[in-house]
Amino acid sequence: MVWRILTNTERLRKRYTDGISDLDRDAKSREEKLKTTMQRKIDEAVLIALKLCATIMEVEKNRRNTHNVLTTHKVEVLADTRTKIKVLEKEIERLQVEKVTLTGLLTHLLTHLLTHLLTHLLTHSPTHSL
Repeated sequence: MVWRILTNTERLRKRYTDGISDLDRDAKSREEKLKTTMQRKIDEAVLIALKLCATIMEVEKNRRNTHNVLTTHKVEVLADTRTKIKVLEKEIERLQVEKVTLTGLLTHLLTHLLTHLLTHLLTHSPTHSL
């Protein structure tokens, strides 16, 4: 009877030990699967973060390019306007010089014409024959 109790106790201890070993193996297996799953999720999160960073960098690059295009366009329009203004100022200056020249010429012609007319009138007038 003692022998049987010892054998049963030994069998129970063996079952308990085997059960604990099985539980340890299952726990390690689940732990490995969980680690693999968690690592995959971390890798996915890192990949998403990298894609987000790339997208943000591209948006910033496009913003800078747009800003440069708009700024360059404004500078070009301003430079073109300044050039047009300078051309118009030179044209106005040329026209003013031409106006002065033509006014002088007109004055000279009118003076000459009046002188010639007066001379003609004086030489052909009825009072001159008296």
